[in-house]
Amino acid sequence: MQERTKKHRTDSIDWQVSCPAGSAAETRAFLERMGCRVRDAVDAREVLSDRSAGTLLAGARYREDMTQAELSEKTGIPRRHISEM
Repeated sequence: MQERTKKHRTDSIDWQVSCPAGSAAETRAFLERMGCRVRDAVDAREVLSDRSAGTLLAGARYREDMTQAELSEKTGIPRRHISEM
């Protein structure tokens, strides 16, 4: 199946904000009232625990909005080998 992975919404902006601990709750409440989705920070090692070649390749294909077949065509690597990763 040559399906592209879903991309993030393009009508939103992602920010990373630091603020004094004493005003964090107030700032969070304000942002949520404004319709913002506020997420707590996550350790990258927790999210990216699987750093295998296949996972990294899938992430790069996602970033470039590329199917396995398109990557195969551009690199000359058979699609079945890409799929096996």
